[in-house]
Amino acid sequence: MKIAILVNSIISFMAQADALAKGIKRLDIETKMLYVDTSETTIRNELENLSKDYILISVANWVDFENFVMLPTKLGFKTFPWIVNDDYTITPEFAKKINDFGLLITPSEHCKRNFVRGGANENIIHVIPEAIDTDLWKPNSEDEKNKFLKLLSDPNPKGQTRFDFFKLKQREVPIIYITGGHPTKKGAQEVMKALAKIDKNIEWIFILKSWIGTVLYEKAIEELNLANELGIGNRIKYYSMEVSNLFMTNLMNICDIYAAPSRSEGFGLPLIEAMACGKPVVTSRGTSTDETVIHNETGFKVEAHMNEDKDMIADVDELSKYLEKLITNKDLRKEMGQNAIQHVQKNYSPETISTRFIELIQDLS
Repeated sequence: MKIAILVNSIISFMAQADALAKGIKRLDIETKMLYVDTSETTIRNELENLSKDYILISVANWVDFENFVMLPTKLGFKTFPWIVNDDYTITPEFAKKINDFGLLITPSEHCKRNFVRGGANENIIHVIPEAIDTDLWKPNSEDEKNKFLKLLSDPNPKGQTRFDFFKLKQREVPIIYITGGHPTKKGAQEVMKALAKIDKNIEWIFILKSWIGTVLYEKAIEELNLANELGIGNRIKYYSMEVSNLFMTNLMNICDIYAAPSRSEGFGLPLIEAMACGKPVVTSRGTSTDETVIHNETGFKVEAHMNEDKDMIADVDELSKYLEKLITNKDLRKEMGQNAIQHVQKNYSPETISTRFIELIQDLS
C-alpha cells in the first residue's frame, strides 16, 4: 500500500495532514504529501505527476469537495475524503454529490451531524478525529519555559516592557491563552466578558494569538476596544502575526489555562494541542469541542446557546465560574493537566489515528 495525502495548504489542514502522515509512516507505509491551493489547475498538475498506485486521502473543507475529491477520482485515483464542515450551510446539491460518491470521512460527530442535517446519508459517513504531533506538542522543561518567558519580556527600543512575563510567572500569576486564525470565532469575546466578572483583586493575564489579515486586524481592534470597555485592557496581550510551530508550542507551554469556547468548530485542534502540553481546557458545548474535552477531568465545558447567526455563544456566567475556579486553584490545574496529557496520548496520537485510518481503508477497499 502507498498513500498520498492531498491537502489544502492552510495551516490547520496541513497540521491535520502532517500528523496523519507521521503516523502512517510509522506503520512502514510509503507516504507522499501534496500541499496545494484549491485551484483545479494546481491539483491537476500535482496529480498528473503521481502514480495511480497511490491511494489518495484528501484533506480539505467541504466547499472544496469538487477539486479535492471529484477531480482526483475522475483522474483515476481511489480517493478517501477526510472533510470538515463546522457549520450548517451545505447545499442539497452538495449532499447529492456526497451520496453519489458513497463515502465521506469527517473528524467529528458534530461535522457528521452537520452533513446529515444538510441531506447526506449518515450510513456512508465515518468519523475519525484528527491527530496531533505528540513529539512537537508536549510539556516543555522549566528551563525552556523560562527562556521563552524572558524572550517575550524583552523591552522594546524605548526600554519599555508592558508585560514582564518572566516576573509574572515568578509571582505565579496565571496566564489564560486562546489561539486561532479568528479568535472571535474561538470565543475570545466571551472569555473577556467572563474574566471581567472575576474579583478584581484576583490576578491573571489573557494572551490572544491570531493570524494576519485585514478582517483579523479589524477583529483585534474590536476585541481590544471591548477589553478597555470592560476595564481589563491592561491585562490583555494580543499577538497578530505569522510565527513558527516552535513559537506556538512555546506560547502554549507558558500558559496555565487554555480557554476557547468556540462559536463554531469542526474539530478544534488547538484544544488537543493544549491538553498535550498539560493544560486544562475550558470550552463550550454544542460544537465538536464537546467531544474532545472530558468535563471535570481534563477541563470544563460550559453551556451555550445558538444566536441568530447559528453561532454557539458560551454562557458567560458559567464560563466565569470555571475560569475563576482554575485561576485560583493551582493544584486543580496541575491535576487536570496531567489527565489531559494521558487523554491525548491515548486517543489522538499519530499512531492511534493512522491505524484507524488504514483499517478503514482496508475495510472499504
